[in-house]
Amino acid sequence: MLQSRLTELPLPTDIFREIASCIPPRNATEILNFALTSKHIYACVSSFLYHEIEVRDFKRANTLIQHLLIRPAQARLVHQLILRPNYLRMTSKKRLLKERELALVLQRLAPNLPHLRKFVWDGLEIPESDLWAALRAGCPLLKEIGTNLGCEQFDFDSELFAFSGLQSFSLTTELHGGRYDVPNPDLFPFGDQLPPALWTMIVDRSPHLRSLVVGDIGATLCGNRRLDIRPMMRARWQNLESLSLDTVSVSHSDDFMISRREKQLPFIREPEIVAFNEIKGDDILARYSFNTSP
Repeated sequence: MLQSRLTELPLPTDIFREIASCIPPRNATEILNFALTSKHIYACVSSFLYHEIEVRDFKRANTLIQHLLIRPAQARLVHQLILRPNYLRMTSKKRLLKERELALVLQRLAPNLPHLRKFVWDGLEIPESDLWAALRAGCPLLKEIGTNLGCEQFDFDSELFAFSGLQSFSLTTELHGGRYDVPNPDLFPFGDQLPPALWTMIVDRSPHLRSLVVGDIGATLCGNRRLDIRPMMRARWQNLESLSLDTVSVSHSDDFMISRREKQLPFIREPEIVAFNEIKGDDILARYSFNTSP
């Protein structure tokens, strides 16, 4: 009875859309419940179900990508896509192979994602360069990207580092239980060197960066990669609002005193609100984060 009455309500379509727009995208269940109230309301607000998508399972991620691949009209509604195909799972050759197959399918979907603004691949390893090239070509509005670096080495020529004008970038280092051979400290005293193209992308070509994550070990709390972020010290991000660094190397401990943090981190807009959670070990800034958002 209720469904029949709602269907016959002589209300403008814009009212239903306005209601749906007031529901935070993270509350997808509430949006779905509202959409299922009647066929008429579903037709009005179903597009909101695809604005922000986060999937924490390989099977669901694969089903989603396949679904959008054969329904390009729905794919064009996606603004944010976060894929965690092996969330809280340990690494294995089989799972890594499946992830790479998923990335190939996603590569085919990229041309149908013209309104995509944020993409995060939180997998076992960084996807192949071709995926990033496809996203950069097919998603002109994409300004927020993120990925996870597991046990493998960087592809220094990856198209991941070819973006410009980014507003947000994240590079996590969650190993998912995998084995990582720590570089010889005599040869690499500051840890893993990141590709120069990465610094060119976020420092030189992304002056309006608002959020940066480097080195987060993720939900499994499994990671021992130490990243050399010394090139970041020349950055000047006047709009930076959020910064998270975990197990990174910034300078020799004698040179990195808390009292001199403003000089060491010149890109911070309001250094007085910066809080050091922990500093330990030679050359390691273990955990450091700040946020200027109210």
